[in-house]
Amino acid sequence: MLKAMVTVEYRLPTVEELPCSDETPVDNELQNDIPNILLNLLIDIWGERTDWFFGVDMAVYYDPDLENPKKSKFVIPDGFLALGVEQRPNEGGRLSYPIWQEKAIPILFLEVISQKYNQEYEDKLTKYEELAVLYYVVYNPLSGRGIHKNRQSNDQAVRYPTAQERASQERQARLEAEALLQKYRNRFGEISD
Repeated sequence: MLKAMVTVEYRLPTVEELPCSDETPVDNELQNDIPNILLNLLIDIWGERTDWFFGVDMAVYYDPDLENPKKSKFVIPDGFLALGVEQRPNEGGRLSYPIWQEKAIPILFLEVISQKYNQEYEDKLTKYEELAVLYYVVYNPLSGRGIHKNRQSNDQAVRYPTAQERASQERQARLEAEALLQKYRNRFGEISD
C-alpha cells in the first residue's frame, strides 16, 4: 500500500493584503487629540530613539486568516505603543500593525471612551488581556477620569521633564559651569591654549 504525502505551505498575510482600518470615524475630537498628545510627548522624550512605534487609530492584527487575509482578526485602539520595533520600517510608514510581521506585541493600548459606548471596559479589556498586553489605559473624557490595568506592578515611576524643563535644566547647568569656570579663573588666572 502506497501512502501519499502532501505538503501544504501556508503564507502569513502581508500588511498590503490587510485592511488598514475599519473605516469607523472617531466620534469626538478627544479620541484623536489624546493619542496624538501622547505621541508628541513620546517624540519629545524619546527623540533620539528609533526602537519604538506609537500608532493612532491603526489596526493591530493578532490572528491571521491564512485563507482570507481580509478576515484576519484585529483591534483598532485609539493609540498603542510597541517597543523593540523600527519606528519607520519603510518610506511610506505602516499601513497597519500585524503582530506576526512586527514580532512584537504592543505593550500599551489606549482607549478614549466614545460618545457611543464600545465596551472599552469589558470586551476590549478581555481581548487585550488575551493578547498579553502589559498596560491598558481607558480615559473617559466625560468624567475626566481614566483607569489602567497592568499585568506587572512597577513601583518605579519615572517622571520625564518637559521640553521647557529640560531647557531650564540645561540653562542652569550652563550657568553653574560658567560660575565654576569663573571661580577657577579667579584662583588660577586665565586658561591658556
